[in-house]
Amino acid sequence: MANLVWSSDEDAWISHIESEKLGELQIRVLTDGEQSPPTDSQLRCVSVVERLAKTGLPLLTDHARKYAATYLGDTESDEMDDDELGIEFYAAVIPQLRSTTDTYIIFVGSSDIDWEHGVAVICKNALQFAVAHSDFAYSGCEWDDTSQLEQLLDG
Repeated sequence: MANLVWSSDEDAWISHIESEKLGELQIRVLTDGEQSPPTDSQLRCVSVVERLAKTGLPLLTDHARKYAATYLGDTESDEMDDDELGIEFYAAVIPQLRSTTDTYIIFVGSSDIDWEHGVAVICKNALQFAVAHSDFAYSGCEWDDTSQLEQLLDG
């Protein structure tokens, strides 16, 4: 298990891992600003991040193209080749989860889709994925409120 360390500057539990599949990745476990230890639900999410760091994420080109069409418009996104839709990840954010049985992870990375702000990949149970704006990783929803993430996954 990743060695999580409390960061009062970040109001989160932080760890760093390096993998062949995802490169160097910061794991950030969000809290409500308190140093309470991560919940069991959050620790399950950390385990999923570690597993995905070894196996890699599935091909996300279709999800990225769908997001690019929404964010940039059809004309500009249609001109992007698959390499431009790629995402170079640098963080895995675990939202505030107390008792959910589902795992939610928000991978954040750099992409030509939005080179200034980056993009996020919402991951539920390592089976469902959606690409969205990077702000979703840091929006600070209430504990166990995954409604915004679910909307993105269903959209």
